[in-house]
Amino acid sequence: MLTLKELTERIETVKSLYPHDAKELSDALGLLSLALDGLYESTTKSVHELMEKRRPGECQTVLLFQQDVIDLQEKVDEYSDALLDEKEQAEDIDEMVTDEEVEKRQLPDYAKYQVDSAVPHSLNDDYTYTKACGFTINGNYYDAKNMRDILVQTCGILAETDLQKMDSLVDDPTMKGRKVIYLGRKYVVEDKVPKNEQIPGTDLYVWTNLSCNSIRNLIRKILQKYGYKRDSFQIYLRADYSDLHRGDVLPDRCSVPEDEEKIGKLVKKTMQQLSDSNHKFSSNELLAMQSAQWCKNTLGLYEVMLKKYNPELDITSQITISGYPRFWKDLFVFNGEKYFVTSQWYERHRAAFVEWAKQFDCNQHE
Repeated sequence: MLTLKELTERIETVKSLYPHDAKELSDALGLLSLALDGLYESTTKSVHELMEKRRPGECQTVLLFQQDVIDLQEKVDEYSDALLDEKEQAEDIDEMVTDEEVEKRQLPDYAKYQVDSAVPHSLNDDYTYTKACGFTINGNYYDAKNMRDILVQTCGILAETDLQKMDSLVDDPTMKGRKVIYLGRKYVVEDKVPKNEQIPGTDLYVWTNLSCNSIRNLIRKILQKYGYKRDSFQIYLRADYSDLHRGDVLPDRCSVPEDEEKIGKLVKKTMQQLSDSNHKFSSNELLAMQSAQWCKNTLGLYEVMLKKYNPELDITSQITISGYPRFWKDLFVFNGEKYFVTSQWYERHRAAFVEWAKQFDCNQHE
């Protein structure tokens, strides 16, 4: 068992050498904290039920367990915060505040960073260096300027359905971060910079001076408090600026044409050429492309790259996940079997895909 000092040293090592993994770990711990929050609420209901049934002995046992849950959640939140780099969080916030017109003036190749605004994204996705343009909740779509706007609008929509619940979150200890209180009754300005915004239709304020992923996490938490499932909420993007911040140099051979065709088109063309040329993947390569872990580690994807076609099922049901299309409906043939290829490609995936594609004949990517 590591001592506190040793654990702190390990965390600093991960942050220093593997910053991307540090963010992933922090996010995973955030989900664990959210689950513990749900467990705490479940035990609270049990306490009330046991008290109504006049069973104080059993109630005391549950109360002791609740304290264990609280202690564990505090530790999880502490480690989650420790894994985040405050400088990176500040950069995320700065990236988020500029509006679309300013970006167009600042970026001569603004169109290069635009993404398909019709593609929905879940509350599990990474929103670092992205710009949102809308969201859906329970199937209803709302336009938005950015992630901050999504947070404020979401709170307004939920407050309209149950204002008392939103008001109760102000005093909810689980709605407080290490340094900030997410919901309050006062407008906060520090160094002439607004830190929160008023929730429409209420006298309450929600903290908005957060990174895109921190806002995503806060939305998750508020939705859980209202009893909503995460898959009832989708986010839509208009731009992805990951390439501006990564600093990678794209490979100049066997990769991207001079006019830099969109990444989805590049991937689809490459995979089609491999299919048409009867390229033979090894059995391990085919398994890897159908592995969520490999796809995430190698290409940064949140979906598997390949999905095997089942002739007994209709195509629509095979290319959709949670009601949204995640694969192209085209069929690609590899090693004599038919597969779907994921359509969830964005500019941040370009360098990794091009690097992976280098192993094939360069003529296939001209």
